[in-house]
Amino acid sequence: MALLLVVLFLFLRLPFFRSLIQRPLVGKRKAHLILWFGLLAVAGTQASAVITAGSALSSAPVLSNVPLAPVQADQAVVTLAGMSVIGGGLVGGLPVGLAVGAIAGMHLLTLGGMAAEINAITMVLTGLLTGWLVQRSGESLLSGRWAFVVAFFVTLLAGGALVTHLHPDDGPVRFLEGTVLPSAIVNALAAAVFMEMLRTVSREVEEVALETERALKLSEFTLSQLQQGLNADTGRAIAEVFMTELKTLAVTITDNKSVLVHVGIGEEEYPPGRLVHTKGSLKALETGKLQVVYRHEPYKHSYLDKILRAAIVIPFSCSGQVIGLLKLYFYRSQDIRPYEIGLAQGLGKLISYQLSLLETEKKSLLLKDAELRMLQAQINPHFLFNSLNAIVSLIRTNPSLARKMMVQLADFMRMNLKMMEMPLVSLEEELRHLRAYIDIVQLRFADRLTIRLEVEPGLNNFRIPPSTLQPLVENSIQHGLKDISEGGSIVLSIARDGNGVQVRVTDNGSGIPESLLNRIARQQLPSQKGNGIGVHNVSQRLTSLLGGESQLVFSNLAEGGCEVRFFLPEPKEEVVNDESDDR
Repeated sequence: MALLLVVLFLFLRLPFFRSLIQRPLVGKRKAHLILWFGLLAVAGTQASAVITAGSALSSAPVLSNVPLAPVQADQAVVTLAGMSVIGGGLVGGLPVGLAVGAIAGMHLLTLGGMAAEINAITMVLTGLLTGWLVQRSGESLLSGRWAFVVAFFVTLLAGGALVTHLHPDDGPVRFLEGTVLPSAIVNALAAAVFMEMLRTVSREVEEVALETERALKLSEFTLSQLQQGLNADTGRAIAEVFMTELKTLAVTITDNKSVLVHVGIGEEEYPPGRLVHTKGSLKALETGKLQVVYRHEPYKHSYLDKILRAAIVIPFSCSGQVIGLLKLYFYRSQDIRPYEIGLAQGLGKLISYQLSLLETEKKSLLLKDAELRMLQAQINPHFLFNSLNAIVSLIRTNPSLARKMMVQLADFMRMNLKMMEMPLVSLEEELRHLRAYIDIVQLRFADRLTIRLEVEPGLNNFRIPPSTLQPLVENSIQHGLKDISEGGSIVLSIARDGNGVQVRVTDNGSGIPESLLNRIARQQLPSQKGNGIGVHNVSQRLTSLLGGESQLVFSNLAEGGCEVRFFLPEPKEEVVNDESDDR
């Protein structure tokens, strides 16, 4: 029996066996559990004793690993398989207990002897009764006390049935006192020990799950605070949660020079701003490695020396540089288990990773903002260059018109500067900006072209990058209508399309060469007029701010001319005004 418990203990240390008792018993897992306990039952029978009717035990338990030879007709096997059958029923319930009992019973039938049939029946009934009692209890794992009661009751019944069948010469009562009752007690104790081992394994797994959940909770909370930046307020919130969850006496968070916050015992002695000075902290800052201090340096305060005797110093870094420490204080060195050290290492890496990630995101946003501002800045000189060229050409031929263009250009640029402060503006503002541009163009090309706006009402809340429409209209004038001396037409249509708005700019010009249609929005193309920045710039800003579905699409019209279109998605609810925080 002791050997069987040792084997069971070794099985419980196997990850495979642990997974069997922790997961729902369905399909292959249930079959594996039946196989394991069935093999143990067979092994228990091989380690059994043989009794001859009318005499005492005739032989010592057979411990061979090979099957027992068939026993004589006047002999019976007193099997130890009952413990394995009971174990299967206690762990797997009725189906497993019944199946293991059947395996043990069939093995006993193959051995024969005067008690073969009654042994086989009692094994099946043992598994059936044990599984049924467990199922009735409603518990996944019985306590050791209940396992003792169940095993004692079942073993006593099985032994009593065997004694009644054998009728030994010494009498059933004497046999019961000499064999069955001690066997029932031993089986019950073994079952209780086995169940307590199972419950210990189960608690270990549950504790691991709880510790994992705790670590995830700490990580999630720490991340939410770090997203606001590491300062005294967020540091205090992190320290308080760490002290509560890890049951530490105190927690300190520092930067690479001084204390940000100290929470817990000794808070008065560690005010914010106090320089980092202990050897463990300085070494962690220097090496970037976790330090475990088992005998903390004296605080020059007797009560602190007696209470804060051990600590874990966790460095955290950003972009490869150590920028601070998280210090967890404990009462004694025995309180710092491998679990605390492992958790501290993991948290240090997690905090460092999150800080580096936040720094990378911040730099990425700054870079994207800088790129967008550079693109927006390119629009201004591009349009200004073209407009000034037009004014220069008018100064000699029509000075009055040139002066009027200068005044309207000044108004346009004033409006343009205000809009360029924002990444997105309302469609209403963008149309107002475009009309100011059209007023300038009409002064010069009044007899040459007409520009018509067809805008569906109720779309003013849609958002668009500033100076998007004006470069497209200008592109039609400069390139699409360059060879048309009169009758030129440009139409801007804006209409709802599904969950957004479709914007189209069409002209009746010469169209675009087929070789350029798929390239014009994706790359900057040189041109004789201007520098080729305008259209490519617009496409880049649309895709950066609104997504790939807003990219410019160019096509030639069957009746002549060109069309450029793009899509504006439904505005997000949080975008409710045109003001910018970047001014």
